[in-house]
Amino acid sequence: MRGVYTGSVLHTVVSAATNMWTLTAPTNCVIEIYEASIKNLTNETNEQLQYGMFRATTAGVGTATQITLKKTESLDSAAPTISGVSCLVKSYATTQPILEADPVDPDGGSSLAGYLYDPSPETRYVLEGQGILTLRIVTATFAAIDALATLKFRIIG
Repeated sequence: MRGVYTGSVLHTVVSAATNMWTLTAPTNCVIEIYEASIKNLTNETNEQLQYGMFRATTAGVGTATQITLKKTESLDSAAPTISGVSCLVKSYATTQPILEADPVDPDGGSSLAGYLYDPSPETRYVLEGQGILTLRIVTATFAAIDALATLKFRIIG
């Protein structure tokens, strides 16, 4: 499908509540979230963790790693843009995003199973222009883990 992009970022030695990625939508489009996940790549003792996607009021400040996105169709532009405005997906290492009170998709589960947001087409979350969405591990882990966070979305605009 046109306008669909994927990206992933590896966070090593995660032991505290951590922002895995932050998506900021351009002004003149909306973004439909197809899938998001956090996978635990470490063989650690199983524990219960809280995960979730949250709307944010600010994207975070400080050093951020730009996540390289991959197009799913050869005719799409290499980097997702709408009218020359980039769609930013970053991972912030210093000041975390400021979250709104109501999570988009709160979840809790086994640290070994990880987190998966894979809604039916009718229930996919749509982020409005200039909206900010973040994926987080909400609780601290007993032992440090390596976590791979992925995102798949479509730009509509």
